[in-house]
Amino acid sequence: MSTEAPIHDAPAPFSGAADAENADRPTDFIVRSCDGFDFHVHKDILKFASDVFNDMFAVPADTSGSDLRRDGKPVLMVPESQSALHKLLCLAYPPDLHLLDSYTLGEADLDSIVAVYQAADKYQFHRVLRLLRNMLGQPALIDAHPYRLFAIAKICGLGEVARKAALSTLRSPINSTAAFPEMRRLSWEEGHKLHGFHHMCGQQAAKIVEEKGAVFFSMAPTLGEVPSHFHVWVAIGASHMACFATSEPRSEPRWSQWFLNYTAQLATRLQIAPSHCTVESLELAPADRELVERCSTCSADPNRERDFEKFRGTLAGWIKASHEDLVETYFDFSL
Repeated sequence: MSTEAPIHDAPAPFSGAADAENADRPTDFIVRSCDGFDFHVHKDILKFASDVFNDMFAVPADTSGSDLRRDGKPVLMVPESQSALHKLLCLAYPPDLHLLDSYTLGEADLDSIVAVYQAADKYQFHRVLRLLRNMLGQPALIDAHPYRLFAIAKICGLGEVARKAALSTLRSPINSTAAFPEMRRLSWEEGHKLHGFHHMCGQQAAKIVEEKGAVFFSMAPTLGEVPSHFHVWVAIGASHMACFATSEPRSEPRWSQWFLNYTAQLATRLQIAPSHCTVESLELAPADRELVERCSTCSADPNRERDFEKFRGTLAGWIKASHEDLVETYFDFSL
């Protein structure tokens, strides 16, 4: 003999309890979750927020008494859980009626966000869909959980969020042990492809650093206008030679040893964390700063720091642009 699960009232503000929010506008409809929670809601708000509910309420109500009712209110049973429905309705209701202080998502909210998004899409809560797309696309959230946001975006068909999340994975070493509920809903191919993208970006970024001469020349107006000491750490032809490696042909740029050390370290770092942010965060090693100070020419150049930052900025820009090109060709975001 089976027994029905007990019915509970949903958390506020959908509990149906008499309070200041509902004193002048009593609820007139109940949405019952699959796990037995009754959400006491207002038909007019649902009609305004949802195309599906608007169409449903346009059909004359059954007056035969066969419909499920509670406290005189019609009851609609839906397959969504209490957690998903609560977030959905909080977003659907006018801001002065729901409990959300701001339209932001935290890590705990991600546990049900796919169900919330899919319910909003199913019932055509268009404003809620726009809010969710905006919240899921926030840079702080993506950077904190790039792999999870990539999976959520792929499941929900949010191509732009998936693109941003894929790029955000480049800010740190590849995470082969990431575990979250949405992972099992991604195909093996999709998960493996994200790792492959990370690896390719690392190789691409390191190659750009190794071809630093191209970056250097791009910073000059024209090749013919590049002076012999365009920057103190690079020389064409003549050089002060105090801290320069001398193995390159004299017709090629010759680089200061501390600069070569820096770019070698940067290329190694970028193969691990390929983001342009790696360029922006990696400073000269103490030993290389000592090389700078020991060189009377490098240490005396008043533009050294400015020029070096300009070079790093140009390098970061090249890497960022190359990754943005690659992400568009590597993934299919026409979800």
